Amino acid sequence: MTDLHKHIVDKIEFVKDGQTYRHIPEVLDCWFESGSMPYGELHYPFENQDFFKQAFPADFISEGQDQTRGWFYTLHVLATALTLGTDRESSSFKNVMCTGLIMAEDGKKMSKRLKNYPEPGAILEKYGADALRLYLMSSPAVKAETLNFAEKDVANLRRRVFVIWWNVLAFYKTFANQQAGFFDLESGQKPQHILDRWILSRLQSVIQELTLQLDAYEVMKASRLLAPFIDELSTWYLRSSRERIKATDNKEVSQVFATVIYELAKAFAPVVPFFAELVHHNMIDEQGSVHLAKFPELKKELIDKELETSMLTLRKIIEAAHALRKLKQVKARQPLASLQVSGFGSLAHQKELEALLKAELNVKEINWLKADGDLLVDYDFTLTPELEAEGEAREIIRQIQDLRKVAQLDLEKVVDMQLPAWPSAFQAEIETKTNTKLKEGEEVKLLI
Repeated sequence: MTDLHKHIVDKIEFVKDGQTYRHIPEVLDCWFESGSMPYGELHYPFENQDFFKQAFPADFISEGQDQTRGWFYTLHVLATALTLGTDRESSSFKNVMCTGLIMAEDGKKMSKRLKNYPEPGAILEKYGADALRLYLMSSPAVKAETLNFAEKDVANLRRRVFVIWWNVLAFYKTFANQQAGFFDLESGQKPQHILDRWILSRLQSVIQELTLQLDAYEVMKASRLLAPFIDELSTWYLRSSRERIKATDNKEVSQVFATVIYELAKAFAPVVPFFAELVHHNMIDEQGSVHLAKFPELKKELIDKELETSMLTLRKIIEAAHALRKLKQVKARQPLASLQVSGFGSLAHQKELEALLKAELNVKEINWLKADGDLLVDYDFTLTPELEAEGEAREIIRQIQDLRKVAQLDLEKVVDMQLPAWPSAFQAEIETKTNTKLKEGEEVKLLI
């Protein structure tokens, strides 16, 4: 038989053990069948009652908003009918994650006829499954709201998260001590450097918030924690720790760096499973899986909220100071004598943070004025011959590094560099930081 439609099946009869069997003529709403799933799969209440008690009700269900009149409703009706008055009296689920509708970018319904949406396969091929997944999971669509799908937002999320995360991983693989292993989170000890203590604190704070939101089935809030942390890890921690990671004595910073990258992958594996697996394969092994690792356990002893708040204040000072340099058209590589700061509020770990501030802003001295009021910064823009010479040396270092990059030179290869002139007081620093030997000549060029 090839035609199983009702008008054919209704005519079928067969006899077994003296009993005639035929198809019943009544037709139930198909949603009744779906709503019967928690009971039908276990043949409850006719058997498996003990197992049913362990498994019912479901922790959560997830479906589209349009299922409120179909599946959700039938689940409630059957739960009331089958469990009312029993020791299992309950709804058939504890939590529901309800998704909204995904529309075209212009707000219209997606239509094959109008071709007003990008092909899903092309999106996956171009941006990767995790970029699309993170875009949807961090959108209002998981909160039963309508989403106007925009390909440019998927592209932007890929750049902000996965490209940067990959670059961070590549920097670790290139420069960090691969033999150092991970930082011992169980020891209760904290790293010596303030940036290492800060990034571990931020990591634990993110894990704490991520766990809280996932436990509450707040997928959108949980997913939105990833991009800001990736930005902190790359544009602040890594950028300020580059020289420490490249140094010979880099065991502890390498351990912290590795721990943050891998713990982050474990924490967000439910949200971005493919990239998290890529991190595992690059840092642990090719055979295993991040999805077989335990979800990170919170280490509250590593959380330092005072430090996190102070570092946030420090970054605001830096942002204001960079804006002032731009306004005055003074390059960031030009060292300045001092910076005055007022309105910075309460600042824990001030001495350690001051060292970071000097390095980031390229100043010799920080003058802390009154702590209250609005945040204000002001440089001493007076340039002495010594400061001008140092600024020239910084520009030469940048220029040589750019030339090495264009020439695709190995990082460790020492080559001769021809320059018309350079500040002699900084020759050793220039040669050390660029892996070159300076030679005098008319043109600026690498002698390779």
